[in-house]
Amino acid sequence: MMMESAQMIGLWILVVVMLIPAVRTLLEWAGRRPLREVYPQPLRVQAADASQTQTECKKVQAAFSAQIQDKDLRHTQRTESLRLEIKADIGEVRRDLAAMAESFDKENERRIGGVHRRLDTIVASVNRMAGALKMPGGLNGPSDN
Repeated sequence: MMMESAQMIGLWILVVVMLIPAVRTLLEWAGRRPLREVYPQPLRVQAADASQTQTECKKVQAAFSAQIQDKDLRHTQRTESLRLEIKADIGEVRRDLAAMAESFDKENERRIGGVHRRLDTIVASVNRMAGALKMPGGLNGPSDN
């Protein structure tokens, strides 16, 4: 029984394999194109552009070269003007920094001068007190001892 069912399955597979080419042949006879055949697409026909002579090509090349040189010159000029602007800005910043450093120095000198005046006043006071302490009787006057 098992053998007969395996034979039946094999027979059916054989029938299907044989039917595929037969179906393709029938479709071709019926006038249908098979799916795997590709026919060329319709082409658009138009007049070709006129060809250029070598002198015309050289003229176009010269025009492009002139445009490129013009752009390069403008780029160089712009770069140079930016460089000069930056150089001027750097000079201005340097001058500002020098002025700021000078004003800081003057302010520090003024502060140091004030500190020195205060120190001189303190030293003078200490000297007066030291002189008063050396006097007989000290700061309180003559002593009764």
